[in-house]
Amino acid sequence: MVFDEAIVKDKARVMDNARVYGNAWVCGDTMVFGDAWIESNADYLNISSLDSYNSYITFAKSRDNTI
Repeated sequence: MVFDEAIVKDKARVMDNARVYGNAWVCGDTMVFGDAWIESNADYLNISSLDSYNSYITFAKSRDNTI
């Protein structure tokens, strides 16, 4: 799990069933896999792969409009 206000740094991966909570940063080249939760006020930077299958993306903001 990635908890509130945590930062997922460049090239990190959030694996299946992981959760990225509000105010977390998901940075460049990060992969977010199926069944992950991405909650409000998170910023997404240069995501190369986002598996939205069974994912929850609520009130997300993308700085580079990749989501």
